[in-house]
Amino acid sequence: GGARASPPREDLPFQLELPLYWKTVGKNPYKEGFRKHRVVKQEIVELFQRLADGTCRNPVKVLKVRRIEDSALWCRYINWKRNLSQGLLEEGDKIKAPNELDGNPDSGHVLTEKILAENRGDHAISVENMQPGLNEMLLWHGTSQQAAEAIAEEGFVVADARHGRRFGNGVYLAEDLTKSLDYCKSAANGINYVLLCRATCGHIYYTEKDWDSGADSPA
Repeated sequence: GGARASPPREDLPFQLELPLYWKTVGKNPYKEGFRKHRVVKQEIVELFQRLADGTCRNPVKVLKVRRIEDSALWCRYINWKRNLSQGLLEEGDKIKAPNELDGNPDSGHVLTEKILAENRGDHAISVENMQPGLNEMLLWHGTSQQAAEAIAEEGFVVADARHGRRFGNGVYLAEDLTKSLDYCKSAANGINYVLLCRATCGHIYYTEKDWDSGADSPA
Protein backbone atom coordinates (compact mmCIF):
# COMPACT_ATOMS: atom_id res chain seq x y z
CA GLY A 1 0.00 0.00 0.00
CA GLY A 2 0.87 3.66 0.04
CA ALA A 3 1.56 6.21 -2.64
CA ARG A 4 4.84 7.68 -3.77
CA ALA A 5 5.23 11.41 -3.25
CA SER A 6 5.18 13.61 -6.32
CA PRO A 7 6.43 17.16 -5.75
CA PRO A 8 4.60 20.25 -6.99
CA ARG A 9 6.13 21.20 -10.31
CA GLU A 10 8.70 23.96 -9.97
CA ASP A 11 7.46 25.51 -13.21
CA LEU A 12 3.77 25.38 -12.28
CA PRO A 13 2.23 28.72 -13.28
CA PHE A 14 1.11 30.63 -10.22
CA GLN A 15 -2.41 30.90 -11.69
CA LEU A 16 -2.73 27.10 -11.50
CA GLU A 17 -1.12 26.88 -8.09
CA LEU A 18 -3.43 29.35 -6.33
CA PRO A 19 -7.05 28.37 -5.66
CA LEU A 20 -8.95 29.52 -8.74
CA TYR A 21 -11.72 31.19 -6.72
CA TRP A 22 -9.29 33.56 -4.94
CA LYS A 23 -9.80 37.13 -6.10
CA THR A 24 -6.00 37.47 -6.08
CA VAL A 25 -5.57 34.50 -8.45
CA GLY A 26 -4.09 36.75 -11.16
CA LYS A 27 -1.21 37.83 -8.91
CA ASN A 28 2.11 36.07 -8.53
CA PRO A 29 2.40 35.36 -4.76
CA TYR A 30 6.21 35.09 -5.04
CA LYS A 31 6.53 38.60 -6.49
CA GLU A 32 3.38 40.51 -5.51
CA GLY A 33 2.55 40.56 -1.84
CA PHE A 34 -1.10 40.45 -0.80
CA ARG A 35 -3.08 39.83 2.36
CA LYS A 36 -6.86 39.83 2.05
CA HIS A 37 -9.45 38.56 4.52
CA ARG A 38 -12.72 38.24 2.62
CA VAL A 39 -16.20 37.54 3.96
CA VAL A 40 -17.64 34.92 1.59
CA LYS A 41 -21.06 34.69 -0.04
CA GLN A 42 -24.01 32.98 1.60
CA GLU A 43 -23.83 29.95 -0.73
CA ILE A 44 -20.31 29.25 0.53
CA VAL A 45 -21.46 29.66 4.14
CA GLU A 46 -24.09 27.00 3.36
CA LEU A 47 -21.37 24.70 2.03
CA PHE A 48 -19.42 25.17 5.25
CA GLN A 49 -22.61 24.39 7.16
CA ARG A 50 -22.92 21.06 5.35
CA LEU A 51 -19.25 20.37 6.03
CA ALA A 52 -19.73 21.20 9.71
CA ASP A 53 -22.89 19.07 9.95
CA GLY A 54 -21.08 16.12 8.43
CA THR A 55 -18.05 16.30 10.70
CA CYS A 56 -19.63 17.26 14.03
CA ARG A 57 -21.60 14.99 16.36
CA ASN A 58 -23.47 17.94 17.88
CA PRO A 59 -25.66 20.58 16.20
CA VAL A 60 -23.67 23.67 15.15
CA LYS A 61 -24.59 26.86 13.33
CA VAL A 62 -22.08 28.49 10.96
CA LEU A 63 -22.58 32.24 11.28
CA LYS A 64 -19.81 33.71 9.13
CA VAL A 65 -16.90 32.50 7.00
CA ARG A 66 -13.79 34.47 6.09
CA ARG A 67 -11.35 33.35 3.44
CA ILE A 68 -7.68 34.17 3.96
CA GLU A 69 -5.75 35.08 0.82
CA ASP A 70 -2.19 35.70 1.99
CA SER A 71 0.82 35.50 -0.33
CA ALA A 72 3.41 35.02 2.43
CA LEU A 73 1.50 32.20 4.14
CA TRP A 74 0.76 30.55 0.80
CA CYS A 75 4.39 30.63 -0.38
CA ARG A 76 5.59 29.32 2.97
CA TYR A 77 3.17 26.43 2.70
CA ILE A 78 4.06 25.59 -0.91
CA ASN A 79 7.79 25.71 -0.12
CA TRP A 80 7.28 23.36 2.83
CA LYS A 81 5.31 20.97 0.62
CA ARG A 82 8.03 21.03 -2.06
CA ASN A 83 10.78 20.33 0.46
CA LEU A 84 8.86 17.48 2.09
CA SER A 85 8.02 15.85 -1.21
CA GLN A 86 11.57 16.18 -2.52
CA GLY A 87 12.93 14.53 0.63
CA LEU A 88 10.49 11.65 0.30
CA LEU A 89 11.39 11.18 -3.35
CA GLU A 90 15.09 11.02 -2.54
CA GLU A 91 14.42 8.42 0.16
CA GLY A 92 12.06 6.45 -2.11
CA ASP A 93 9.45 6.46 0.64
CA LYS A 94 5.81 5.55 0.19
CA ILE A 95 3.22 7.20 2.39
CA LYS A 96 0.20 5.36 3.74
CA ALA A 97 -3.14 7.12 3.35
CA PRO A 98 -5.24 7.57 6.55
CA ASN A 99 -7.61 4.74 5.57
CA GLU A 100 -4.67 2.30 5.33
CA LEU A 101 -3.29 2.90 8.81
CA ASP A 102 -5.57 0.57 10.82
CA GLY A 103 -5.33 -2.34 8.38
CA ASN A 104 -8.84 -1.81 6.98
CA PRO A 105 -8.63 0.26 3.76
CA ASP A 106 -12.44 0.38 3.44
CA SER A 107 -12.77 2.62 6.50
CA GLY A 108 -10.93 5.61 7.87
CA HIS A 109 -11.33 7.98 4.92
CA VAL A 110 -10.96 11.64 5.90
CA LEU A 111 -14.41 13.06 6.71
CA THR A 112 -13.82 16.47 5.15
CA GLU A 113 -12.66 14.87 1.90
CA LYS A 114 -15.73 12.62 1.65
CA ILE A 115 -18.20 15.44 2.31
CA LEU A 116 -16.58 17.87 -0.12
CA ALA A 117 -16.64 15.17 -2.79
CA GLU A 118 -20.33 14.59 -2.18
CA ASN A 119 -21.14 18.32 -2.27
CA ARG A 120 -18.80 19.26 -5.13
CA GLY A 121 -17.27 22.11 -3.17
CA ASP A 122 -14.27 22.81 -5.42
CA HIS A 123 -15.65 26.23 -6.33
CA ALA A 124 -15.40 27.40 -2.74
CA ILE A 125 -13.03 25.18 -0.74
CA SER A 126 -9.70 24.38 -2.33
CA VAL A 127 -8.94 20.78 -3.22
CA GLU A 128 -7.20 21.55 -6.51
CA ASN A 129 -3.55 20.53 -6.66
CA MET A 130 -3.87 18.53 -3.46
CA GLN A 131 -1.47 15.62 -3.39
CA PRO A 132 -2.67 12.31 -1.95
CA GLY A 133 0.94 11.05 -2.03
CA LEU A 134 1.74 13.64 0.64
CA ASN A 135 -1.43 13.10 2.70
CA GLU A 136 -2.59 16.63 1.95
CA MET A 137 -6.05 17.30 3.37
CA LEU A 138 -8.40 19.87 4.88
CA LEU A 139 -8.64 19.76 8.68
CA TRP A 140 -10.22 21.83 11.48
CA HIS A 141 -8.43 23.77 14.23
CA GLY A 142 -10.42 25.16 17.15
CA THR A 143 -9.05 27.99 19.28
CA SER A 144 -9.90 31.40 20.77
CA GLN A 145 -10.87 34.45 18.73
CA GLN A 146 -7.55 36.13 19.53
CA ALA A 147 -5.52 33.08 18.51
CA ALA A 148 -7.58 32.58 15.35
CA GLU A 149 -6.91 36.16 14.29
CA ALA A 150 -3.19 35.76 15.00
CA ILE A 151 -2.95 32.51 13.03
CA ALA A 152 -4.77 34.11 10.10
CA GLU A 153 -2.15 36.88 10.10
CA GLU A 154 1.07 35.02 10.90
CA GLY A 155 0.38 31.30 10.55
CA PHE A 156 0.93 28.66 13.23
CA VAL A 157 3.76 29.05 15.73
CA VAL A 158 4.33 25.75 17.49
CA ALA A 159 6.67 27.16 20.13
CA ASP A 160 3.92 29.44 21.44
CA ALA A 161 1.14 26.83 21.42
CA ARG A 162 -0.91 26.72 24.63
CA HIS A 163 -2.47 23.43 23.59
CA GLY A 164 -0.79 20.65 21.65
CA ARG A 165 0.94 18.65 24.36
CA ARG A 166 -1.24 15.54 24.66
CA PHE A 167 0.71 13.87 21.87
CA GLY A 168 3.80 16.05 22.07
CA ASN A 169 4.60 19.42 20.52
CA GLY A 170 2.78 20.32 17.33
CA VAL A 171 -0.22 21.89 15.67
CA TYR A 172 -3.37 19.97 16.54
CA LEU A 173 -5.80 19.51 13.66
CA ALA A 174 -8.79 17.20 13.28
CA GLU A 175 -11.20 15.88 10.66
CA ASP A 176 -13.78 15.73 13.45
CA LEU A 177 -15.16 19.20 14.18
CA THR A 178 -16.44 17.98 17.55
CA LYS A 179 -12.85 17.42 18.68
CA SER A 180 -11.70 20.84 17.44
CA LEU A 181 -14.57 22.57 19.24
CA ASP A 182 -13.25 21.12 22.51
CA TYR A 183 -10.24 23.43 22.10
CA CYS A 184 -12.30 26.56 21.47
CA LYS A 185 -12.48 29.35 24.00
CA SER A 186 -15.80 31.08 23.40
CA ALA A 187 -15.79 34.83 22.89
CA ALA A 188 -17.85 37.11 25.12
CA ASN A 189 -20.79 36.75 22.74
CA GLY A 190 -20.65 32.95 23.00
CA ILE A 191 -19.29 32.43 19.47
CA ASN A 192 -16.59 29.82 18.81
CA TYR A 193 -13.84 30.36 16.24
CA VAL A 194 -12.59 27.51 14.07
CA LEU A 195 -10.10 27.44 11.20
CA LEU A 196 -10.37 25.09 8.22
CA CYS A 197 -6.74 24.48 7.28
CA ARG A 198 -5.03 23.01 4.26
CA ALA A 199 -2.46 20.63 5.75
CA THR A 200 0.30 18.42 4.34
CA CYS A 201 0.69 15.61 6.87
CA GLY A 202 3.30 13.38 5.22
CA HIS A 203 3.87 10.15 7.16
CA ILE A 204 1.15 9.75 9.79
CA TYR A 205 2.09 8.25 13.14
CA TYR A 206 -0.77 5.93 14.13
CA THR A 207 -1.65 5.31 17.76
CA GLU A 208 -4.77 4.25 19.67
CA LYS A 209 -3.50 5.63 22.97
CA ASP A 210 -5.48 8.36 24.76
CA TRP A 211 -2.29 10.12 25.80
CA ASP A 212 1.27 9.91 24.46
CA SER A 213 3.23 13.06 25.18
CA GLY A 214 6.31 11.68 23.45
CA ALA A 215 4.56 10.83 20.19
CA ASP A 216 6.18 13.74 18.37
CA SER A 217 9.62 12.04 18.58
CA PRO A 218 8.87 8.90 16.51
CA ALA A 219 6.43 10.89 14.36
